[in-house]
Amino acid sequence: MKATLYGYSPVIGLQLLSVLLAVIVAAWLSGASSAISATLGGGAGIIGDIAFLLVAHKKKHTTTAFEALAAALIAEVIKLVVMFALLGLVVVAYRDVEMVGLISTFILSVVVFSLALFFIKQPHE
Repeated sequence: MKATLYGYSPVIGLQLLSVLLAVIVAAWLSGASSAISATLGGGAGIIGDIAFLLVAHKKKHTTTAFEALAAALIAEVIKLVVMFALLGLVVVAYRDVEMVGLISTFILSVVVFSLALFFIKQPHE
């Protein structure tokens, strides 16, 4: 089976769309600071998911179930490190951060990625 990163572009697109809608709602409800926080939270989730895809894609040539599981776990750990490092950077660097917008949009982007992976169709050989 030949997997490409291009096959995941609908997932990233769906994430971007859901974050955009959340940012619009945050701006409408709470203003610019909340919209910026929501953008940064969604961005942390999306960048972490892209890191996962890049690491998992590099390790796609596994021969045993153990290697496949180890590759998936390594990709997941890298994703979590990237996500939480970015969230920590936002909390430290952006003094007007709105935690509700930051965390809710972050969670939204992670959930959309997780759910959308179930609908990805792998190309046949």
